[in-house]
Amino acid sequence: KILFAGTDESIILRPYNYTDANSSRALPPDLFVTALLRTSGKELPFESFSTWCTTWGSSSTPVCYAESFPSDPSTTRLRFAIKIALNTAGNGLPHPNFVLEEAIFYREHLNELQGRAVPKHYGVWVGTMTWGVTIACAFMEWAGLPYSIARLDKNLVRKDRRAKAMAALLALHKAGFLHNGMDEDTRHILFDKRRERAFVLDFTHVQRHRCHLNMPLKEYSGPPMAHILGCEELWQLGCAIKFFGSGPSLGPEADPEVQKANKKAEDAYFRRKRAQEARERLNASGERNGRPVQGVANDRPTEAAGGNHVQG
Repeated sequence: KILFAGTDESIILRPYNYTDANSSRALPPDLFVTALLRTSGKELPFESFSTWCTTWGSSSTPVCYAESFPSDPSTTRLRFAIKIALNTAGNGLPHPNFVLEEAIFYREHLNELQGRAVPKHYGVWVGTMTWGVTIACAFMEWAGLPYSIARLDKNLVRKDRRAKAMAALLALHKAGFLHNGMDEDTRHILFDKRRERAFVLDFTHVQRHRCHLNMPLKEYSGPPMAHILGCEELWQLGCAIKFFGSGPSLGPEADPEVQKANKKAEDAYFRRKRAQEARERLNASGERNGRPVQGVANDRPTEAAGGNHVQG
């Protein structure tokens, strides 16, 4: 049963088997009580909820915090985040949409990361509201609030929290996925202060990814450049949460390890450049003698040390 904030009438939810009979994780047989729903960062009163979002095609999904209320008061309450979608098609069954797609993605691709780097996903549960609308609830482990320096690391003294946020995203990359949402802000990194743990959320734009991280993912006196680090997305998050430090990225004042990585990249660039120039000279010599050199490319180097970023 679930009781939404703003009403005293609970409804019964049942698991929706979107892949097979084991699609959903077991939930405790308790009453779940929610806080007010939120959408686009604003609270949604129950009166508005009962008339809002009349189709599954809505681009917004309200989310609410919820706790389980066991019959035994000595039992620990569990915390959840619930994503909600509605359907008034009349057949009582939810249509496939991003709520189901996300649940399937968690099940098929993020199973090993659940509870560690991404929240546990308990599946999609459906029921009928008191006004006759079918509701689908995606139950997820409560993973905290969006990572905020002002809230979590105001004086930049919590290296441990910054490291946990980076580790969560790195785990996603090691699983073979690029989040594709770290270029705007840190709202997709959640941090639960009660458990001191970080999680990655929202895989709307996720892509397959082979991470090319070139350096240890740790704090430096100043950030390495993105193409030197080797992964743009990890670099974006690291800069956003001040993980790498605030010193220079280049020159004698840069972190010694960053200087070493810069020199290594520069040397590699000049080796490639010299090899390319040698091939061009050989090719030109062969053409002058009327003997084209087989397998020699004519393309010139297009990247320079300190130039184009390598997408990680």
